[in-house]
Amino acid sequence: MFRWWAVLEGFFFEDDFPLMYRAAHSPLSLDALMRPDSNGHLKPGGYLVVWVLQHVAPMNFLLVAVVMTMLQLAASVMVWLLIRELVGARLGALLPLAVYLFSPLTLSGYLWYATSIETVLLQFVMAASLLFHVRYLRTGRRVDAVISVSMVAVGLANWEKALLVLPVLAMFTLLWSSSGGVFRRVAQAVREHRWLWLTHLVLAGSYIVVYLSTVGLLLGGEGAAMTPRLAWEVVAKGFVPALFGGWWSSLPSGIGLAPPASATTYVIPLLAFAAAVLTTLITRRGAWRAWLFLSAYLMLDVFLLAGSGRGTLFGVEIGRDVRFVADSSVIAAIAIAMAMFPPGALARQRSGRDLGHILERPAVIGLTLLVFLANCGATSLKIVKAWSDTSAELYVRTAQVYIQRLGDIVIFDRPPPNDVLSPWFLEDHLVSRVLAPLPERPRFDQPSESPYVVADNGHLVLAQFRPATNSPPAPEQKCGWRVEAGTPSMIPLESELFDFRWALRISYFTGTTVQADVVIGGRRTSVTFEAGAHDVYLPYVGAVQSVVIASRQPLATLCITQVSVGQI
Repeated sequence: MFRWWAVLEGFFFEDDFPLMYRAAHSPLSLDALMRPDSNGHLKPGGYLVVWVLQHVAPMNFLLVAVVMTMLQLAASVMVWLLIRELVGARLGALLPLAVYLFSPLTLSGYLWYATSIETVLLQFVMAASLLFHVRYLRTGRRVDAVISVSMVAVGLANWEKALLVLPVLAMFTLLWSSSGGVFRRVAQAVREHRWLWLTHLVLAGSYIVVYLSTVGLLLGGEGAAMTPRLAWEVVAKGFVPALFGGWWSSLPSGIGLAPPASATTYVIPLLAFAAAVLTTLITRRGAWRAWLFLSAYLMLDVFLLAGSGRGTLFGVEIGRDVRFVADSSVIAAIAIAMAMFPPGALARQRSGRDLGHILERPAVIGLTLLVFLANCGATSLKIVKAWSDTSAELYVRTAQVYIQRLGDIVIFDRPPPNDVLSPWFLEDHLVSRVLAPLPERPRFDQPSESPYVVADNGHLVLAQFRPATNSPPAPEQKCGWRVEAGTPSMIPLESELFDFRWALRISYFTGTTVQADVVIGGRRTSVTFEAGAHDVYLPYVGAVQSVVIASRQPLATLCITQVSVGQI
């Protein structure tokens, strides 16, 4: 219920708008599904979800919230089934489950539509694949192995990071389903499950070929040089504080990035985490496997983040953004469960003393959960407050009211306020990317006699044209530039304009409606010139030297009195 309330406090955000715009204006095809997003992610499954929702109920945040919540519910149930499979349906198993359910580690990724369909589905896939892999290791039933592999395939169809599920399965097998030294464990795992690993490798290899041929290799930046610093930011100032319910002293900046670290925000959680790890290492033989499992996965996350070049672009502080390690919440829950309790699902594992006899006490469980939930609750409320403090919804809702009131109008595109859509989106930093997915389907950048623009407060106002250059005096005193079918007219400008977003004003008169093509820089736009004397406006992006107008209306004369190019 908290997650449902939390997501309803927010709205669409940043990447959501270009993603919905693309879904609204592209047919569902293989090319559309396989097109990488603005961050270079290949996620056909996620795009399919967005496309379906956009066409069922355009830009309907309530429907999106329902889908996001159901996806989170499915992931939560799968994590619980995995924990129960590993350590049994014991009362103490509620502790690792609570870490997954209530830790702020997963909240910011869940609240963001574009991120949720990546990270939450990955969490579901990771838990489901490992669940059936464990069942296969315990029973040897091939149907469980097939389901496990299928879950990996589902994950890869949605996000390339699902490749990390394969090392998760391999590490789990080596740590808890094999015995002996490292080389003996590897040999045993390969010998007993060679067909399974071969299937996984074929699947992963095929995906990598498709990914590289579609997206290419996007590794960049300092890479290895910055990995140690990035690892410190990820683990010490992002993952561990978020896992414990931090950050205590200040409000998170945005919905994912932790605030500047202080002793309160990361030293205390680090000490508490170290104490918990040390306690399990002392009291239960074999607990080191669980923490090695978690540490290895966190390092995989760090290597991916370092290799992506984001650290070079944003600095190592990007490691504090826990959205990039939200998938580690599943591994954390598993590690905590396996560190505290003997892995009852695997017959080969021998355990020494464990904490079960202490953690099964209702009073201990209740007190631990109370402290943990209070801390997570305080931070989660801060994150929800930051998430709900967005101007995008006000901007969109205000513009939507104007669009409904004004009816069939044309809007000339322009950059929206930066707090609605970041300029990092470059060519997608446009009002159309934000408003075009609306169910009213507003028209953008079409020829119009009375174009509108969207002000920074979301109000629609008539465009005010500011000329930068004009056409020279016309060759004919009475008709200006005469345009007739078969005799296009080239209209020069007094000065050449550089590559920019321009608006053209064409002043004309005609005795009858004329269909004509306006050609600028090789680009052709069909324009209807209405009977009478009018001004028609056209948007254009690029350098402008001259304008060519060619009539497609036989036995009709179009007189152009002036062409001006400027800004709206």
